[in-house]
Amino acid sequence: MSTTPPPSFTAPADARVDDMVELVRELSAQTDAQKMVSDFGDRFRRMFHYEGFMALSRRNLPAPRYRITRNSAWDEPINPWKQPDRLPLLEGGVLGELLYGDLPVLNNDFTPDPSDPAYEHLKTYRSFQAVPHYHEGVGRGGEVDGHVRADAVV
Repeated sequence: MSTTPPPSFTAPADARVDDMVELVRELSAQTDAQKMVSDFGDRFRRMFHYEGFMALSRRNLPAPRYRITRNSAWDEPINPWKQPDRLPLLEGGVLGELLYGDLPVLNNDFTPDPSDPAYEHLKTYRSFQAVPHYHEGVGRGGEVDGHVRADAVV
């Protein structure tokens, strides 16, 4: 029996994989949750080149309600653990559909509807990717990474 790994295990890792491993190591050393999320967002934005970011949560809320827990457009970050009363509480609309849909979505031709409850948070987006964050197999939160131009999600 050979102890030599197959060639696919010894090939150099893709630079993106190296970046992701470095990111995960840095995050694992962080003890402040707010700083960890900030560092993750900064690195992720550099890796995937999006212009806007929102984190959403439906935890402990009846459908179709949700909160925006982070938004890169905010002048002052809100700590969702220490300042939950400052988080926008919304119901329905595009973000509600994405969050309660529980599936990833890529949209390269997006025009926000001014009547949408989250319009003020979406008005600059022309394309986005939405990714659920699962807890015990159910999407309890998610993120939306937005672009100011159409056809920017790859």
